[in-house]
Amino acid sequence: MFVINRTLNVFDVLFSAAETISEFDYVEFGEKLITFFATIAAIIVGFTSYVYTAVQLWWEDNNETILTRGFQFVIHTMDFAHEVYIAGKDFRSIVNSFTAYTSAKVR
Repeated sequence: MFVINRTLNVFDVLFSAAETISEFDYVEFGEKLITFFATIAAIIVGFTSYVYTAVQLWWEDNNETILTRGFQFVIHTMDFAHEVYIAGKDFRSIVNSFTAYTSAKVR
């Protein structure tokens, strides 16, 4: 009796699941899904086009300043690198003489 009751409960759950699946409206779900993704795509396209237009207008107003500042930055960076190289080259003789003096003193 217990086994038969358990078996009938399993079949009842399976039939309930089948009924729920058969009553599910796939067309309405598909339409909601399409509407959701179309809305997300429209928001992304709108935001991207707004940002693109804003950047174009900003570049139109400031392109000469941006190019000038960029060129100055590159020149200053090259000048700094050259000065560091020269300082290292001059410091090499000081380090060599110091290490020669300390190694002679240690012996």
